Amino acid sequence: MEKYRFIDNVPLFVRDKIDQINFECHTNYFPFVTEHTHLDYWEFCLVTKGSIINFSKNDKALINEGMVFISTDKDVHCVLESEEHNYRYFNLIVKKEYAETTLRAISPNLYREILDGKRIFSVPKNELTNIWFYAQNFNHNTNSVALNQKILSAIYLRLISHLIYYAKQYENDENPKWVSEFSSILNDTKPKELTVNFLCEKLGYSRAQLNNLFKTRYHLSPSDFLTTFKYNYSINLLMNTNLTISEISEQIGYENPTTYYKTFKRLYKMSPAEYKSRMK
Repeated sequence: MEKYRFIDNVPLFVRDKIDQINFECHTNYFPFVTEHTHLDYWEFCLVTKGSIINFSKNDKALINEGMVFISTDKDVHCVLESEEHNYRYFNLIVKKEYAETTLRAISPNLYREILDGKRIFSVPKNELTNIWFYAQNFNHNTNSVALNQKILSAIYLRLISHLIYYAKQYENDENPKWVSEFSSILNDTKPKELTVNFLCEKLGYSRAQLNNLFKTRYHLSPSDFLTTFKYNYSINLLMNTNLTISEISEQIGYENPTTYYKTFKRLYKMSPAEYKSRMK
């Protein structure tokens, strides 16, 4: 594992002014497969085209266009290619002390959320366009360190202003925002389309983070929760429609009716036909 310092990201010709520099940035078109950590800085990685995979602590998170993941000095990660090879991502590198100080001042909720393990957020499409416009026009070759820092500070503050919205889920511990978002997903999505990866993408969590949230809230893994939800849905179809077992299994995402049948017997200790007969 490599250990990188903030100064390693700063161009050689301005390193003598390191005390005046809180930000650095890079635009990337290739993966960064070296597993590494940041000793004294945080990294805000915004995907502006396509998708990439952030690999951290044996957990792979797909980061799509319009999503940002944050790597702190506590993380060990690398960036891998997804199946989509045409991608681009913008790295905004911020000194640890500056990132922590500004986040605590601007949004203690967001700061706490990041420290608690939330690393993936979404950015509105129009703001993605604005940030990418600024990034494209950033000029490393200028001799004005002060001007460069003002431009990157503006990008940082614009990005943070949109991430703050997602920190609101901590304002009500009894009903955190992700729970209401999850409820909306269940109501608006066909059961056969519900998968753990689908939830991770919609809610903006990695599989490990989502698993922790579900275990704390529901005492079930996301996979077990979805299985229970789908089979409850299938029972409604079984009792109130004339659909066949094959049609019901397809409705909840099982291409093989045998798999649906075996899982039903494991969950309810009887076959679907027996269940329907007894419950009528």
